[in-house]
Amino acid sequence: MHFTRLIDLSLNLKKRFDIKKFKYTKTRLTRHERILLRREGVKLQAFVEGAASSTSVEYKHFMKVCAHDADPETAEERMWVKYQSMLEDEKQLREAHRRELINSPERDEYMKSRFVP
Repeated sequence: MHFTRLIDLSLNLKKRFDIKKFKYTKTRLTRHERILLRREGVKLQAFVEGAASSTSVEYKHFMKVCAHDADPETAEERMWVKYQSMLEDEKQLREAHRRELINSPERDEYMKSRFVP
């Protein structure tokens, strides 16, 4: 993807994107997707957050993809949609796991043992 006119000049677009660690989701990025995300992730995140923009057709399409108004067409767009989906899945699965732990019989027994009269 070739984008022009970045807003925030303090952005280091050469910096490698920090890929989050996933504990709960079963979906995984391919090797190619991880390489692409490390290389393009800082720029794509800056676009999503509004720290950078462009007048290019590619940028406009990417923003439509992020708004769910268009289907991903490029490898970068598909990778970004997949990664964002993985982040959302991880969040939901982590919360479900937390609720499961809170409601577990083992936790109830432990709590009862701590409050012995």
